[in-house]
Amino acid sequence: MNVRPRQLSALLSLFALVVCLAWPGAASAQTCMSLLFPNANANNQISCTRHQDCQAGFACRDQICVDEKLRSGSDRTSASAQQGTSSAQVLDESADDQCGLDRRCRIERIKARSRLNRRVAVLKEEKYVEDLAQFYNERRIEQIPRLSDPWGLDVKLSMLGYGAVAGYTFAGLLRVETTFLYHDEYIYQYSDTELIGIEGYHEAYFLGASATVFPMESWFSPYLSAGVMAGWGSFGQDYYGYGGGYGSQSLSTEYHVVRGAAGIDMQFEFGGHTRLGFEYGYLVYNQARYAAGNYNPETRRGLNQWMSSEALWGVEWLFGWAF
Repeated sequence: MNVRPRQLSALLSLFALVVCLAWPGAASAQTCMSLLFPNANANNQISCTRHQDCQAGFACRDQICVDEKLRSGSDRTSASAQQGTSSAQVLDESADDQCGLDRRCRIERIKARSRLNRRVAVLKEEKYVEDLAQFYNERRIEQIPRLSDPWGLDVKLSMLGYGAVAGYTFAGLLRVETTFLYHDEYIYQYSDTELIGIEGYHEAYFLGASATVFPMESWFSPYLSAGVMAGWGSFGQDYYGYGGGYGSQSLSTEYHVVRGAAGIDMQFEFGGHTRLGFEYGYLVYNQARYAAGNYNPETRRGLNQWMSSEALWGVEWLFGWAF
């Protein structure tokens, strides 16, 4: 029997189709036809509007019935782009390598790239705002007089007296100060243990050294201060006795004081600053004498009581300039 090549090809194709249909797990005749005749399948694609228009094993994609097995790889790529879990890695591949002719995949690539660009833009804007805020904060801190100008001169008012305070600030945190105060007052004080009272005009000069700590580098900061002071003066005492006696005498006085203070320090942009706090002092030593070796114990005790109850505790206020 003489069999032509065309007839032989048709017989082989028919045999292959029968084998494909009889093979376990075969989906449909359309699947076998698409495998045996891919060109014919491409030229004879079945149009559709929904999945029900296609045979079993096929789905409606872009109005064409497409084999689900052949489209599974493209679907996975599209799903990964939708999830956005690895947008940068997906976008590293070219559109042709990743999507081919799949229009939906290309649209998802564009959406993923747009999300990535927006995220990068937001991060750049946040970094810019953060850097700008840090810059202005550093500039503002540098403008604090206590940090930029270490020397300072202040006027001080306290219960112990009024005067001047000069100091130098190290690293904006520790300030070493020298204080000079003047005190004058007419005092009236009675001793609790003696039947003698002291009354008269008191005048004294105090010189001290102290260290003040500012724990915060800001325009407002609490402060703690501690130091020592020494005072010298005179007391013109009018002496009264319960027996009717009267006398007037002049004595020299001396004081040694340990003091501490705490409060709030406030700085101003024009270079000024002020400090308001509470001061407490402890009288370590005091003396009242007529001359060297000639002391008056009653007057010393009276001045001790007056200093401890009236002059060594109360509000302190400083205001001055940094330079």
